[in-house]
Amino acid sequence: MKTHFLFPASYRRVGWVLLVPGLVLGSIMMGFDALNEVAELPVFAIWDDGILSPPVIMGLTHNNIIDEVAVVLIVAGGMLVGFSKTRDEDEFIGSIRYESLVWAMYVNFGLVLVSTLFLYGMAYWYFMLLNIIGMLVFFVCRFHYKLYQLRKSDRDEE
Repeated sequence: MKTHFLFPASYRRVGWVLLVPGLVLGSIMMGFDALNEVAELPVFAIWDDGILSPPVIMGLTHNNIIDEVAVVLIVAGGMLVGFSKTRDEDEFIGSIRYESLVWAMYVNFGLVLVSTLFLYGMAYWYFMLLNIIGMLVFFVCRFHYKLYQLRKSDRDEE
């Protein structure tokens, strides 16, 4: 089966190198407010609505870049880990990838529905922040768990 939309297998390792530090940085950022003031830098903004400052359109604004760095690392790493070919890529692994992607979408949007009905205020806002990376993280976890199960069953049969 030709898979034109997947990255080469060698990109998977780069993905892990980006994903793991991104998850650690994101977890630290969510847990410690003091970290939020460390990296306040001028950045280019297409649009900053200026909650505590004047609005900026197509200009420089000051922003803590820790969250942007964490999200970029997680998304880039997750994409490379989730969408790089495996060394033994075939139709069955492609079907596991497809099923994992659909499963991740169902779980993610199910959680969005539940959180919309039962979370309010800052709890809902925090959930929506996590939802930015939720589907990708669910997909990567499910896909690799299924690959682990497949390879384990192959080893047990030998």
